[in-house]
Amino acid sequence: MCNPNNPTSSRTANTALKWLVDNLPANTILLVDEAYVHFAEPTEIQSAITYVKDNCNVVVTRTFSKIYGMAGARVGFACAKPELIRQMMPFKNNVIPILGLRAAMAALRDRSDLVPSRRATVAHIRGQLCDWLREKNIGYITPFGNFIMIDVGRDARAFGRDMLRRGVAVGRLFPPLHKMLRVTIGTEREMTRFRQTFWEVYSG
Repeated sequence: MCNPNNPTSSRTANTALKWLVDNLPANTILLVDEAYVHFAEPTEIQSAITYVKDNCNVVVTRTFSKIYGMAGARVGFACAKPELIRQMMPFKNNVIPILGLRAAMAALRDRSDLVPSRRATVAHIRGQLCDWLREKNIGYITPFGNFIMIDVGRDARAFGRDMLRRGVAVGRLFPPLHKMLRVTIGTEREMTRFRQTFWEVYSG
């Protein structure tokens, strides 16, 4: 499971995650992908690493591609109890590139400033978009990542093509969510352009 979810940007409630871990069958391992977890406030989403520390059958994966901005660096990690790590080792087929490793180490040294700053920036711009969507009475899934799913009420693929013709690219279609448009949160300037173009298509 992804928490926050991809592609919806929704969250799994802490109570639901706890129930899932508490009720895992003995022969089942839960993999929680937390690629986008840093975009949510720590009070909103509890990391499943808590359950790793409790020696549960849980594996947590994270990447430096998202809030750390290292897409393409191929850097990430998994957390699990030693027994599960040993079981995964035979499937390891690569190592972290040295440049990616050094970049990750530098990012981790700055994480106490970098993560809260970037989280706050994204949350502010994301909040502006959500406010605008509510004003326009346009439905969306409450987002906890750096993207949002907007209900355009029609074929989202065609909607996206109309936006692209106006110079704004949005995310691909995610069946069966055929009427939901996946939009990454950009800069304030980019999102201003997005809102203008979106409204041209939506109201036209």
